[in-house]
Amino acid sequence: MSDLIVLLHEKSLRIPDAVVVRLEKDTRVIYVWDDEYYKNRGYSLKRLVFIYETLSKLPVQILKGDTAQILGSFNPKKVLIPFTADTGLTKLRQSLSRSFNVEIVRDDLFCEEDFSFETKRFFKYWKKAEKTVFLRDGRNKCPTV
Repeated sequence: MSDLIVLLHEKSLRIPDAVVVRLEKDTRVIYVWDDEYYKNRGYSLKRLVFIYETLSKLPVQILKGDTAQILGSFNPKKVLIPFTADTGLTKLRQSLSRSFNVEIVRDDLFCEEDFSFETKRFFKYWKKAEKTVFLRDGRNKCPTV
């Protein structure tokens, strides 16, 4: 039995800083590669390759199968899941919270943004944000239109 499991998802392909400080020796950081979930989401091969390549560079255990069954096999006392507003992942999280003690972890924002401009496409957002997101203090706001 593992007391604490960190369950990453495709909207959080890193271990959040808020989780790093809570990691213990026996904490497992996992990502469940659930083919049925991906099929229902309609992810392209290109997106799946991106997710896998990103995960392969992380200190995370990639497990294949049904998310609930895999978590059940560990019998964790608590499951930490990084926050996302994605509706598909919210439904999954709600489903898991019926069987497990799930805690949502909010992470520091990659970029502080007031979102007063239209961000339908990532490229449009990135052209505005890239000038400041990698500054040393990390506190600078992303530019707006």
